[in-house]
Amino acid sequence: MMTICTFNARTLASEASIEDLMVQARKIRYDVIGLTETRRHRPLNATFDTGEELFLGTCDSRGVGGVGVLVNTNLAMNIDSFEQLTTRIGRLRLRRCGSMPALTVFVAYAPTSSYDEDEIEAFYMDLEKFYREDHTFYKVIVGDFNAKIGPRRTPEELHIGTHGLQWNEQGERLSEFIMTTRTIHGNSQFQKPTSLRWTWESPGGEYHNEIDHIIVNRRYCLTDVGVVPKFYTGSDHRLLRARFFFSRKGEKAAKYKKRSPKPTINWDLFTTLAGFWEDTVVDNIDEEYERLIQHLRDSAKKAEGLRTTKRRLSHETLELIRQRGAARAAGNYQLTSELARRCREAIKEDLKERRAAVLAEAAEAGRSIRNTRRDFANQGHLRLLLGPLRHVHLPPRHLREDGYVIPSVLPSEVRHAIKSVKNRTAPGPDRIRPEHLRNLPTTLVNTLARLFTRYLLGCKVPSQWKTSRTVLLYKKGDPQDIGNYRPICLLSVVYKLFTRVILNRIERTLDEGQPCEQAGFRKGFSTIDHIHTVTRLIEVSREYKMPLCLTFIDLKKAFDTVETEAVLEALGNQGVPTQYIRIFRELYSNFTTRISPFYDDITIDVRRGVRQGDTVSPKLFTATLEDVMRRLEWDNMGVRVDGRLLHHLRFADDIVLITPSISQAERMLADFDDACGKIGLQLNLTKTMFMRNGWVPDAPFSLNGTTISECSSYVYLGREVNMMNDLAPELGRRKRAAWGAYKSIEDVVKKTKNIRLRAHLFNTTVLPALTYASETWALRKQDENAVSVIERSIERVMLGMTRLTQVRAGIRSSTLRQQSKIRDAAVYAKSSKIRWAGHVMRLNDHRWTRAVSDWTPRNVKRTTGRPPTRWSDFFTKSFKERYDALRVSRTDRTHWTTLARERDKWKDCWRLLGIPDDQRKSR
Repeated sequence: MMTICTFNARTLASEASIEDLMVQARKIRYDVIGLTETRRHRPLNATFDTGEELFLGTCDSRGVGGVGVLVNTNLAMNIDSFEQLTTRIGRLRLRRCGSMPALTVFVAYAPTSSYDEDEIEAFYMDLEKFYREDHTFYKVIVGDFNAKIGPRRTPEELHIGTHGLQWNEQGERLSEFIMTTRTIHGNSQFQKPTSLRWTWESPGGEYHNEIDHIIVNRRYCLTDVGVVPKFYTGSDHRLLRARFFFSRKGEKAAKYKKRSPKPTINWDLFTTLAGFWEDTVVDNIDEEYERLIQHLRDSAKKAEGLRTTKRRLSHETLELIRQRGAARAAGNYQLTSELARRCREAIKEDLKERRAAVLAEAAEAGRSIRNTRRDFANQGHLRLLLGPLRHVHLPPRHLREDGYVIPSVLPSEVRHAIKSVKNRTAPGPDRIRPEHLRNLPTTLVNTLARLFTRYLLGCKVPSQWKTSRTVLLYKKGDPQDIGNYRPICLLSVVYKLFTRVILNRIERTLDEGQPCEQAGFRKGFSTIDHIHTVTRLIEVSREYKMPLCLTFIDLKKAFDTVETEAVLEALGNQGVPTQYIRIFRELYSNFTTRISPFYDDITIDVRRGVRQGDTVSPKLFTATLEDVMRRLEWDNMGVRVDGRLLHHLRFADDIVLITPSISQAERMLADFDDACGKIGLQLNLTKTMFMRNGWVPDAPFSLNGTTISECSSYVYLGREVNMMNDLAPELGRRKRAAWGAYKSIEDVVKKTKNIRLRAHLFNTTVLPALTYASETWALRKQDENAVSVIERSIERVMLGMTRLTQVRAGIRSSTLRQQSKIRDAAVYAKSSKIRWAGHVMRLNDHRWTRAVSDWTPRNVKRTTGRPPTRWSDFFTKSFKERYDALRVSRTDRTHWTTLARERDKWKDCWRLLGIPDDQRKSR
């Protein structure tokens, strides 16, 4: 027996309306509820703790329509897919499972009679097309058709039953559709009193109509259709429910994996159970690997425990919902309306309170608030159009024989690699999580070491590693443009552990092959290195009136389009042993991935790109990019800094060309584009831009006939730079980032009464967002004040105060600071800059960060007049004031760059200078 319902919710755009729906749904018996008029602008797919699964589609640009389904726990394991075919039609496919056959449920929301006849006709044509394209044996259509169908009028209307209220013109069109598709109208098959037949009532309850319908293609499986009066969420529609008896005579039962609420694992018990592993050698590596994975899965299954979930709604809210139902049953429409409003407000407040309580509990326990918040997030699935990819098809390269013998993998290597695996990452197709690896007993670590050695020596890996699942992460821009999504490969965690072991062995070789221009994915480097270099170049060129042109290059899906053979060739050119290159070729050959646009699995052969999600991928890409750069003849290009030519900077695939003229930049860009094309990379010319100062003559800048856009400012590695070195636009971005960071912890800050916890959350969340890249700031007094103003405004909100109440109460900012206990942002920025300056001056690896820090152009005379504020003025002024106060003669004064080269002396100097502490002086 299966129960399928239809309900016009009027709106499911808010979390409160969804929660109200779930509360009512748990009171009745149902398997599937078709939902219409969701009025959502973003799709939603949510799995609740109790196991129900909710799919909601989107409305049109006018805010009309939107369909979805709610599938109960007992049927969730049968879900094959849900698709929103149009904004008015959705399709749920249930796979055959046990005694239940395959089933397709269409959810429809027809236009009202106020729409043009053409639009109504288009709706029924679409519905008929989708119905005929589906070849499932059992098909059910439910929804709000805005049509009235009465009893059968002639003997020919066999598709209509003998019971009903009345007909209208829309009902005639629906009847025509039912007759054309040879389906059966369910509502009219069963005799019901009028009070249990109508599905919609007008405001005030004066008129009642039966406009929600259930249609089925097999008459004998339908056993009952009727409304459920007690199901009420404030909508003017009633829930219509049909009971079916579907059978699977002669069909085989299909295997399935039951969906259940997220379990918790007793990790101590898991370690004990996993320790019963008996290590035996199997000739077939696939069978040997599958035996290991199955043992881990079985151990985790036995160590699972039930997850207790806290009540989402308070007893008071549940009582309000009960009263709302009683008032509606009594026919008191005025009281019902008032109680419905109070229910919505109470549900919204309860959900807000629960969210804040869970986040506060996580913060007090020292857990990640970001990860905890993800438990509340609903994952959306968009229907995407996948186009063919262009390939360069590089022929396989012959690998040189270097005679290198790979040493066996030690258990200590495996244990070290396990420590570097991130927790809470999505599992691969084998469903093994990083937490499983972190709790492995010694016997299994030894087994992994043996297996990894076997794979390396034989250059053969399990076939299970040759497949993955790809998910698309939305970045920004148009959600309908697939280019605005980042594909992430969900790979086997054991596979990633294997590549981590390899990376630990070859990482030093790859890093030694990288020049100082590359700062991405390298130990000891960060984005601040290149931000500092670029801002110093702008600063010096402005002061000395030197021409400077910066070209910011954007590559199209660089990680996903680079040719595999180009990657392998680059590894060989940088001295990676041949045996490791062979294992990479084996890992990347015959690889497939599955992608699910709206739950429809598509298998794709992957013949190019490095896998985003693999620990070794960033190193492979930067090695390939370095191999490209070595072929470019740029020895006479760029800007000369202390005798060396600086022509570009790289941070992974973020590349900026540095030239004194547009013509030189145009030539370099053409060379780079040509070299990239040979390995499958393409430039995104719509996002590639250049920026020049006033001493660079204007000239046309194009590539392959496409004009390169000029910009006045550019966000480079998260920092907005411009040729005037004006910090104001960047401070505006920092302000928005700080408020965004505060919003992420606002619920916890308001919930907790622990002052130190609140200050800690601010210092670790808001402060880094407000002062990002402050190490490179040339702070003026007005900039320092701007940072303080931003911080104080957030501080007042955190303390529940406004600027007006502070002024009226005569409370000083220093008093608020003593209450909040947060760090001073201006002081924090200065401290970061001091630490960074000491770090830069102690560098001895010839990187550009060090070269530009105290760079003075040769053979260039600075014009008279006061120069703009320099990055180093803060240090020069601070030490001058100290020396003047101590009356140190000029000959005995040590320059700050010399002092910074010794860490202890540098720290002592600033202690003597008296860096202000976190409590700001009263103004």
